Amino acid sequence: MTKFRTLVCLVSFVLVLSLACPVQAVDNTWNDSTSDHAWNTAGNWTGIGSGPAVPVTGDGANIWIYGDVAGGGPVVSAAGMTGYGNMAMIRGANLTVDSDLTIDYAIHIANDWEDSNPTSTIDVDGTLNVDGYAGVNDNFTGVYVGSSNGFYWTNIVSGQLNVNAGGTANLNGLFIGNGANATGHVQLDNGVINTALFDMAYGGGTATMDITGTGTMIINGDVDSAIAGFITSGWLTAGAGVLSHDYDVSNSGQTTVFVVPEPTSGVFLLGLAGVALMGWRRRRAKIAS
Repeated sequence: MTKFRTLVCLVSFVLVLSLACPVQAVDNTWNDSTSDHAWNTAGNWTGIGSGPAVPVTGDGANIWIYGDVAGGGPVVSAAGMTGYGNMAMIRGANLTVDSDLTIDYAIHIANDWEDSNPTSTIDVDGTLNVDGYAGVNDNFTGVYVGSSNGFYWTNIVSGQLNVNAGGTANLNGLFIGNGANATGHVQLDNGVINTALFDMAYGGGTATMDITGTGTMIINGDVDSAIAGFITSGWLTAGAGVLSHDYDVSNSGQTTVFVVPEPTSGVFLLGLAGVALMGWRRRRAKIAS
């Protein structure tokens, strides 16, 4: 019965995926056979039925990146290269975005759609665009950081998204820790995340996000109360300083989350010294009078 249910889930996934992706082409699987780790090297991809092919925009190709490749995951380099794809599944591997990468529908950073326990990471130092369609949390739209949606209930999956200084992620949705067996973490260090939708621990997952420095997350619409709840729960934190958030203040019609630095110890001591000096002068003036 378990195998039958699994088969039904997989068939359902394929059918829904075919509906979600209007333009179909062969899928591309990362193999890094040239060992240069470059996304835009044709020999690093296996295209089912057509040989090596670099995913290009609009071709409807789905991208499979597995951790059993000796060279690791692909690098979208800073040498003016741009990567494209329709939907990307990253399982047990790392993806580095130093330049520009556009995925039309969704990215799953670790998922349980096959029988293993993957841990995966995306590092963004350039620009990551996943904004071709803004829908709902439906497994086919958005960036899923840790996604355990029930094909293999016993699998433990762990995903991480790092957006570093100089990095920008423009997303149709950001969902962290989806499903009871999923753990997701987002580290926003001096980078920017723009997202249409945002949710944490959907379906009972474990979700955390940490923002440091000038890191800023901008979310469409008014989700200010939800952000306050995530902070109260300890899921959304500031590495140093205090998290602040507002709706329709920093950005019109959007919720903005950012860090307000705490005063340094030197500034704090200087302030105390100033208060003490003012008190001493007042006491001296009172005695003199």
